[in-house]
Amino acid sequence: MKHYFIAIVLATTTAIASVAASARSSSEYSDREIAHVAYTADSIDIGHAHLALAVSSNPAIHKFA
Repeated sequence: MKHYFIAIVLATTTAIASVAASARSSSEYSDREIAHVAYTADSIDIGHAHLALAVSSNPAIHKFA
């Protein structure tokens, strides 16, 4: 399970790095694109919270997630 978590973190980090490399200034995004970025970031956070709940037995992590 630990290897699965590491793979998820590496994949997410790689995806974020590729997006950052092609970033535009904030004035070049439409409202629809900004909403999509916010939705995607929220979905990633929720997915990581579910993963933390599944992998960890630490009560502090469960409370935060």
